[in-house]
Amino acid sequence: MVTLVERTIKKFRFINDRFARVALSDEAVEYILQVILEDSTLKVETVYREYKIDNLFGRTVILDILAIDIKGKEYNIELQFYYEGASYGRSEYYSSMIHVGTSKLGTNWSQLPDTTVIFITKYDIFGKGKPIYRFGPEVMMDGQVISNVSSKRSIIYVITTNGFDDGSELGKLKHDLLCEDPDEMYSDILKDCMKKAKNAKGDENMCDIMYEYGQAVLDECAPYLESYVTNNTKVTMARNMLDDGMPLDLVVKYLGLSKVEVQKIQKEM
Repeated sequence: MVTLVERTIKKFRFINDRFARVALSDEAVEYILQVILEDSTLKVETVYREYKIDNLFGRTVILDILAIDIKGKEYNIELQFYYEGASYGRSEYYSSMIHVGTSKLGTNWSQLPDTTVIFITKYDIFGKGKPIYRFGPEVMMDGQVISNVSSKRSIIYVITTNGFDDGSELGKLKHDLLCEDPDEMYSDILKDCMKKAKNAKGDENMCDIMYEYGQAVLDECAPYLESYVTNNTKVTMARNMLDDGMPLDLVVKYLGLSKVEVQKIQKEM
């Protein structure tokens, strides 16, 4: 019998940031950057996941993925399934914070690393129907590019629903990022990552994903649960969840029952 946990894991896609942070290998991150930046020679040296940049006087950020190539260029990949998380202001803020978080004291301004923030999102927040939007690093005045000056920051938006699976390398990447079944993917690299993640029963990383997923569901549903879920309903729901193979501690977290109460329900089943 397939449990609820297994069914949930089967539905994960790389567009889900929680899943991507754990499942994408360094090689997969390099492949994604090569396709989006149209540079097959790009080589990634270091990859950080959930990279935290503190801000004592403002908003701290946690980057989904921060990659640094062999030339010292920095790339932030953000996977945003929801419209609200893909605002252009957010990408600008992240771009600024990367320089704040990675530059060293005494660094000459001209030696700041080139940074590229890439938001991969389902929604076209610009509404122009383009498969990809690129901003920078050109500096312009009166409609003309100033050739001897360039910005250290670039921002790219990849819209997964525009140009989806159109036969191009970027279209194939979008298909794979939205795909649940690894056997239907184009990229062998992404296919291998997904198979390893989804078939890793008992893997601690996958358990972490489930906890994050459970917390997100709880946060979304919490305002509505108390208005209509009675204790009797919670008992019934707990039985169903336990019967589907949901871990006891997740049942406790989802329904707000005590561990003792859930253990009692489990014994009576």
